[in-house]
Amino acid sequence: MSRGDASILNGLHANTQFPKFIGYERIYELTGEKPRHDAAVAFWEDVTSARSWANGAIASPSSSSRPTEFARQIADLPGPETCNTYNMLRLTRRLFFAEPSARLMDYYERALLNHVLASQDPDSGAFAYHHPMRPGHYRTYSTPFDSFCAA
Repeated sequence: MSRGDASILNGLHANTQFPKFIGYERIYELTGEKPRHDAAVAFWEDVTSARSWANGAIASPSSSSRPTEFARQIADLPGPETCNTYNMLRLTRRLFFAEPSARLMDYYERALLNHVLASQDPDSGAFAYHHPMRPGHYRTYSTPFDSFCAA
């Protein structure tokens, strides 16, 4: 899997890719099949080095975007989906248990604190499924009856 604009991930629905690589890492944990682990590591490297915002958010809104599209995506109203980042945290955790590194935990900390936890309204506990990246933009939080509000 090459990184960036030549990656096979370009244009694929992000949320359908994460379970595959989380599963590959789980198979590696159970069987020791190194190619599965190598695939999960290559996926993590591609996503975190070429498809992540500074806050750890992934893709905008749900497809695996090309790195050259970030300038256009900053104007997207919805912004990255919290579920993508949550799934990357799941993969990062498994990779860390296999081969602990500060780099993995640096990403984990950044994504957890600056995207996943930042998507929660501290006053009401509601959450923002989308996390707009536009400077000065607002978040639309869920309500008890509308859980997936778009910005």
